[in-house]
Amino acid sequence: MPVVSDGPYLEAKEHVGSFFVVDVDSEERALEIARSYPALRHASALGGGLEVWPLMTHGDAPA
Repeated sequence: MPVVSDGPYLEAKEHVGSFFVVDVDSEERALEIARSYPALRHASALGGGLEVWPLMTHGDAPA
């Protein structure tokens, strides 16, 4: 049975629209900033959202 896919490209629903890098002292502060992002007011109705990921900085040990 043939399978149809989008090929090597992301589907539109998987597209990353933008990203922000914030330099904060704690995960709690990063979450506070994320919760204040204005687009989150409409994100659930549109199927969107926000992810918070830590970045490794110079001198951090790998996990």
